[in-house]
Amino acid sequence: MGSLEKMKEQISACCQAVMEQLAQACGDNYEELIKNWLEIHAHYIQTVNSVLEQWAAGASPAGAAGDAGAIYASEAVVEVVEAGTGRVLRRRLPMEYWETGNGIRLVGETVDGVATHLAFLSETGVLRMKDILGQGPDTPRCE
Repeated sequence: MGSLEKMKEQISACCQAVMEQLAQACGDNYEELIKNWLEIHAHYIQTVNSVLEQWAAGASPAGAAGDAGAIYASEAVVEVVEAGTGRVLRRRLPMEYWETGNGIRLVGETVDGVATHLAFLSETGVLRMKDILGQGPDTPRCE
């Protein structure tokens, strides 16, 4: 058995043990079980992200991918909590993800295969956009 398969089995066993402990602690209260699981799941994601960020910081020099501080990915993971059941669902979506100090830009395709963009501007991005459109402060940036 490969190392990756062994790790998957270890993760499955760990998750099974955690769920058994939660079920025992919560008894028949399914809502409490889901609430506690979501809290544990959020902690797990936060911990993994922290470790990955530390590895990424040590693995690549600042600015190696272009804009220092920019984040790029060719796919995104969307995680939702189903309202009716509390189930956590994750989906991998083929889209470009760009994040800079100006905000987040998503690039993908519609059902018809037409390219589409969606942008979420940060406060800094909104202020820069207002400045470009002539709606910014009437003070010169240079003196």
